[in-house]
Amino acid sequence: MDVPEEMTLDVAWVRRLAGRLVNDAHTADDLAQDACVAALRAPGAAPESWPAWIASVLRNLVRSHRRAASRRGRREAAVARPLECTAEHAALERLEVHGLLLEAVRGLEEPYRTTIVARYFEEVPPREIARRTGVPVRTVHTRLHRGLAQLRAHLDRRCGARGAWLAAFAPVAAVPADALAGAAWLGAKAKAAVAGATLACVALGLYFLRPGPDAGPLAGDRSVADEMRAQPGDELGAPRPQERRPVAAAAAPPPAAAGETAPTFRIEGLVLDDEGRPVTGVPVVVCDLEGQPLPGVAVTTSGADGGFALRRPKTYGARVRAEDARYGTVLEPHLYTETESHADLTVVVARRVALHGIVTDMSGAPIAGAAVTLTVAHGLRARLARVLDRNVAVTFTTRSGADGRFRFDGVPCVEGSTLVASKEGWNSWGDTAAAGSENRVRLWRVGGNGETLEGRVVHLGGEPASGATVRLGTASVRSDAQGRFRLALDRVNGDGRGLELTAVKPGFQRARLRCEASDGRRRDAWPAELTLALGGPSLSIRGTVVRADGSPVADPEVTVADGHGSSAGGAGLEDGVQDQVPAEAAGSADPGAVAAPAIGRFEVVGLDAGEVRLAVTDPATLQRMVSEPIPAGARDVVLRMPDAGVWPHLRVLVVDRRGNPVAGAHWTVERDPVPGADAAPESIPWGKSDAAGCIERRALSRALGSLLVKAPGMAEFERFPLAEVARTAEFRAVVPVPVAAQIQLADPGEAVDAVEFVDARGRRVPVVLTHGNQAWGTRRLDLMLGRSEAFTAHDDCVELVLLRSGGEVRRAPVTLVPGRLNVLRP
Repeated sequence: MDVPEEMTLDVAWVRRLAGRLVNDAHTADDLAQDACVAALRAPGAAPESWPAWIASVLRNLVRSHRRAASRRGRREAAVARPLECTAEHAALERLEVHGLLLEAVRGLEEPYRTTIVARYFEEVPPREIARRTGVPVRTVHTRLHRGLAQLRAHLDRRCGARGAWLAAFAPVAAVPADALAGAAWLGAKAKAAVAGATLACVALGLYFLRPGPDAGPLAGDRSVADEMRAQPGDELGAPRPQERRPVAAAAAPPPAAAGETAPTFRIEGLVLDDEGRPVTGVPVVVCDLEGQPLPGVAVTTSGADGGFALRRPKTYGARVRAEDARYGTVLEPHLYTETESHADLTVVVARRVALHGIVTDMSGAPIAGAAVTLTVAHGLRARLARVLDRNVAVTFTTRSGADGRFRFDGVPCVEGSTLVASKEGWNSWGDTAAAGSENRVRLWRVGGNGETLEGRVVHLGGEPASGATVRLGTASVRSDAQGRFRLALDRVNGDGRGLELTAVKPGFQRARLRCEASDGRRRDAWPAELTLALGGPSLSIRGTVVRADGSPVADPEVTVADGHGSSAGGAGLEDGVQDQVPAEAAGSADPGAVAAPAIGRFEVVGLDAGEVRLAVTDPATLQRMVSEPIPAGARDVVLRMPDAGVWPHLRVLVVDRRGNPVAGAHWTVERDPVPGADAAPESIPWGKSDAAGCIERRALSRALGSLLVKAPGMAEFERFPLAEVARTAEFRAVVPVPVAAQIQLADPGEAVDAVEFVDARGRRVPVVLTHGNQAWGTRRLDLMLGRSEAFTAHDDCVELVLLRSGGEVRRAPVTLVPGRLNVLRP
């Protein structure tokens, strides 16, 4: 018979019915399995009659089981003999089949593995899974669908033709009770675990054996059957009629036209207002990172629960927004991947309002041409009990007119949002936005004097040097076609002491002028006639990098080292220009660039006259050295790497504390600090762990003392001594499990403004805040009105330290559970 969809969604009620007909839980498991196998082999029955049919089958199986047990008991009483081991062998063979499927389940990515285990191995209903994980039931069904699809693909790869492994599930489902009962080597708990795994395998096997490899809807394409429960008083324990949730009619995008690339990646989530309430009937669209709608992508509409589901084409980066005449987006997800589906996205919207006002100086005089930006309330993320890692705040900007007035028509405004005005030469200032009233934003001049530094940049012969970068402290400008520049001294930060004015142009040695006055932010601290003369053509250093035995180093990495031995922009290098001025000719390459025309050869270009030290890295061993000072312009320089020896072949498996491999973990190596030296250990950025969580390197230099690993969700690197790593064939670098959490004080009026986390080792550890493509760690997490935004902590955090003005108020124990948003109410 065709297996009804209800059967594939929930087999647990069959087991519950069997448990009501017999007193032994293991026997009930066996009967449930036999009934399911009978369903696969029987002639067709209408889906609506399936519950009654399966109940009748179960009753017949119970009667047969009792008769067989009675006959067996009489036979065994009459002829007692030792138990043969064939049943044990059969059980072991079938357990091996179990292992094939369980291995595939263990290899699933999150959140699919957790969802599959909860649904089929722990028999947790979808609604309970949704409650535990804080996601909609529809998202749970989506994860089940995708997880099962990944299992099919894994088994296809492992076993070849699909029929080879499909046939294996029927014998598994028919494991006789005697096989497990006769396995005397299993304890009671082990037997229960095997029986549970068997039923889980049956549930998964029934899904795989349903007609068609892609039978079953993708959640969000249409309604899905709700959790089926036995009705009180219903002798048969049949499932309830399906309860269907409304889904927006536009949620399913139309098929792609002929010749178009069909969208292949799915986006799902909720549309919420600024109070966390679902918003119905709002159009949702996918845009590129510039905010332009992607062609060929249908617009969907949020459903009754605020949910939406749509597809996007294979493009790098996307933004998801929802807006109509009533609402505009204030927090939108930004997706920075090209080939990934996303669930649990949140689009936050707010009511549209009109805002108007005036920008003035401190005396009340209007300021024309000021940029006025509406910025989302800082505490909005803390109001929502949602993980908003992918979300970025949407800003809206306009300019003040000649009379200083500005106006926003129909912008989404959240309570607590601010209007920020800015203009060059003025200090930015913001004020809380008030809808329906006159908003007044004031600016005042930086430094108050408005002075500028004007001059010229010339070449050695006196001709103008256009396109040169003129820098004073943090302020910089470009020289025009006549070599002239004008730099606002108000933009120079700091106290103005020891400032140096520089002019840099690729291909030429830079010009320098140092201010001897106590405050270089005043015009009278500089010469009245200011001319910066560039030097002659920039210099370079050429040479070869060899190892201690004289063999050349392939593709050596050579840069200019500063006085501390780091490899970024030292004296004598055209620092910063490579990011601002493109090379204009072959002779004006980016400063510090390296050319390697032959093995071991290098050339560092863009140098001023004088001596520099070079930092050299051997890519094969990651050994690093810093040379003695070398005159700019030197040729045929030989840089010899010291012989530090190499570590054995290193293989490291990055796993979390649950034993799961961690893909994409950042790793680097560092040299241990020299005893008594002030310089920090030198690290070399290198790579990420592969899909299996593996880091593998041959011939790493023994000058490197530690491996540093930072998995997703970690704010700091975990250090592992390479001497310890080298002792094992495959070292396991254990890292914490990232956990989403949020603080909501039980008493919002408590005088607490920040919290810190303490791990099991008593260390105060940082948490990670993520906004779109930006993530940063902080040891002190700020609270607003007793709440924090959602953040990522470690699963081994055991204590929360509550602070006020930096001082400890009290401590509270915490337990963080991976896989869901932990709302902590200390």
